[in-house]
Amino acid sequence: MGKIGIIGTVMVDQIMQARYKIGEGRCNKMNITTAFGGAMRNVAWNLGLLKHEVHFITKMGNDMTAIEAQKDLEKNHVFVYPVSYNGPTPIFLTAFDAEKELMFSTIQDDYYIDKEDLFQTVAINTCEYGITDRNDPTFLRKLFDRTPNMKWILCKPVSSSQVISSAHGMIINRYEMMSISKDQSLDVAAQELIMKGLDWLVVTLDHEGAMFYDKKGAHYYPIEEKRVYSTLGCGDAFISGFVHGLCAKKSLHQCMLLGLDASDIILSVPSATDEKLIELL
Repeated sequence: MGKIGIIGTVMVDQIMQARYKIGEGRCNKMNITTAFGGAMRNVAWNLGLLKHEVHFITKMGNDMTAIEAQKDLEKNHVFVYPVSYNGPTPIFLTAFDAEKELMFSTIQDDYYIDKEDLFQTVAINTCEYGITDRNDPTFLRKLFDRTPNMKWILCKPVSSSQVISSAHGMIINRYEMMSISKDQSLDVAAQELIMKGLDWLVVTLDHEGAMFYDKKGAHYYPIEEKRVYSTLGCGDAFISGFVHGLCAKKSLHQCMLLGLDASDIILSVPSATDEKLIELL
């Protein structure tokens, strides 16, 4: 299988599903699921489950939660390289009913891996693929300089020409794409990123599927619409399925289908990761 380096965060997800419509000024009764989370942590966990050799660089708090989160990754054969942080593991909380979803996070800026932490890249610079949701251009340029042989996949919107020209691909959702498209249509903005040197771009479209762009053009991948309350972890699952396909030397078309299959699996469970993802094997 593939050898993959990942840079990102570890959090605790608290997923609260209302038993009826959420209302103001009253005690809303909720069902809660608590699990380890963080987008890149989820991707690392998923790809470890899928038998890839995963090397994960992250910042971790100074509490027992961080220790347990690291053990949970290592059970999936993920090699973890933690940079210590003097604080508790951050929490991501989502609360939703049938009509709306609210999201909250306690994470702070200094909890992210930054350019001073890149000494850790010695652990990943022999990996074939790299994945990160860091989008600071200065950080990314230094990261690419330190890992010249890796194919980096960006999972947050980046428009810097210097960064784009050195990246392999980008996977973002429609709202992130809108943040860099400004007054342009998503298609025009996507083609501009390709013109800047990006090999390919994927824009996930929630219940409408996903778009794939490369130098040959664009292709739309529709999906069957399902009634779901929360899509937490679906984007992370898509990235995992797509990269799983890349490492297996699948065509980009097959990678798209694997990404969508992975998202569909996570839609059926009440957490951002689940061992059912092994069905992709």
